[in-house]
Amino acid sequence: MSIDELFTVKWRQRRQRGFTLVELLVVIAIIGILVALLLPAVQSARAAARRTQCLNNLHQLSVGLHNYEQSNTQFPPAHFIDAAALPNDGKCRTYGDVVGSDGTAWWSWIVHLLPHIEESGLYSRFSLNIDAMSDAGTSANHAAYSQKVPILLCPDDGESTRVGHPDCDGQQWCDRAYTNYLGVTGTQGGERALEEGYRSDGMFPDTNVCVQLKSVTDGTSQTLFVGERPVVSFFNDDNHAFGDSGWWAAGTGLDWPPCGRADNVLDSSEGLRAGDPNQESDVLHWWSYHTGGAYFLMVDGSARFFSYAIDHRALLAMSSRNGGEVIEEH
Repeated sequence: MSIDELFTVKWRQRRQRGFTLVELLVVIAIIGILVALLLPAVQSARAAARRTQCLNNLHQLSVGLHNYEQSNTQFPPAHFIDAAALPNDGKCRTYGDVVGSDGTAWWSWIVHLLPHIEESGLYSRFSLNIDAMSDAGTSANHAAYSQKVPILLCPDDGESTRVGHPDCDGQQWCDRAYTNYLGVTGTQGGERALEEGYRSDGMFPDTNVCVQLKSVTDGTSQTLFVGERPVVSFFNDDNHAFGDSGWWAAGTGLDWPPCGRADNVLDSSEGLRAGDPNQESDVLHWWSYHTGGAYFLMVDGSARFFSYAIDHRALLAMSSRNGGEVIEEH
């Protein structure tokens, strides 16, 4: 056998050898270690990207709100209804002892912001002189209020991207799109606040009530404007989910004041703490899917992250625009 033939045989033998079981296990172990090291970094990067998108959404809302103020010399009200078009001077109608329980809903501050956030086409599709929850309002506005608006959705809340609750049986009245960003009505709200004593001290204090920039005497960098709260389901007596709270265009809310509370506006009486999308009580306080807290938009246009550990008194102080509180720590 020649030297060339001997070399060829040995080369073929070496090429056919392959991996041993030990070598294969070592390779698998190394790959597993690398994946274990990289996975948290990838998850962290994705979470950071979602938080950045959430911040960008709030900044765009800030631009829209201040553009609205420049055009109208005041910010939009929590909800608006043409008083000439509806009874009771455009206020929440009453049924028995419960205010607003007849299903009346007013068009939200977000609807009136649409032309200022590059959504003029969507705004033009609304018939705003019709009660949002009436049969006529549902028929005339369904195509508009069921539209998802990207800057209203925090990417950490996967539920907010659907339209309507799956158990609403396809009814147009509940086939609505959502928002994760609610206007701050102030320090108090709900059944604990009597109509005569309601302070109306936030940036979206009530229906048909607008705030001017000059009335933010606590300082624009110290006053909350918009906060986070995910879509929350509510249930019937059989623990069957039949709807959500978080409609962006209009909503009846849970109780007064103001109309639409917990759909697109919220007060800070229940604080900032972790929540559960399947707990109805968690519809009434600020929270998010971000780890450890939630983002808020301040009146000066900055967006800040506040921890669940925030002192409740500091949160209330920042929720009023004219309370004169001294905020020492937040």
